[in-house]
Amino acid sequence: MTDMPGMADRAALAEDQGSTGLRGCDGATDTAAARQPVIMLIGEGHSGKSTVIQALTGQDYRPRKALAPVYFRNFVDTPGEFLENRRFYRSLITASMTCDILLFIQDATRSSCLLPPGFAAMFNRVVAGFVSKCDHEQANIARAEKFLRNAGVKTILHGALHTQGGADAVQAHLAALWREAGGRRRLRLRLRQDKPVA
Repeated sequence: MTDMPGMADRAALAEDQGSTGLRGCDGATDTAAARQPVIMLIGEGHSGKSTVIQALTGQDYRPRKALAPVYFRNFVDTPGEFLENRRFYRSLITASMTCDILLFIQDATRSSCLLPPGFAAMFNRVVAGFVSKCDHEQANIARAEKFLRNAGVKTILHGALHTQGGADAVQAHLAALWREAGGRRRLRLRLRQDKPVA
């Protein structure tokens, strides 16, 4: 487990995974289609963020208690305190700048939600939601989905992550979101390049 990689680490990861050769208006190579998306998980404490990371990576991930984002492979695990205390919203926004997809985690067994209305609009990133603990006897999936929609989430995923099929389905949905977002960004960059200079 490594903590807080810098831009050099992100560049090395992209280089290891290959490059599309596409260049943006700033001359930087676009590697969106060639690398795994970096996914940041946002949720209350004990909402299931670590379980999601374990299921999607297939590795034994054990979070440590720290008031800072923890980087594990292509995932960023944010402390529950970042959502539970409004003073840390700026920290979430800052951490999201190094990520490609934000995944809001909502526990299906909870009768309340700390995600503020329209929270997704704060981030200039692809945002999706995941309903955790769907197989619990006290789970209320419809209520959890309502909480996520109220936070501005349009794409909501849920599944039995303890099964390989459930984890694969979530991975496939996230990959599709990433491909769609990457395509839109490349189109924007080409349009900006083609704009005549005054």
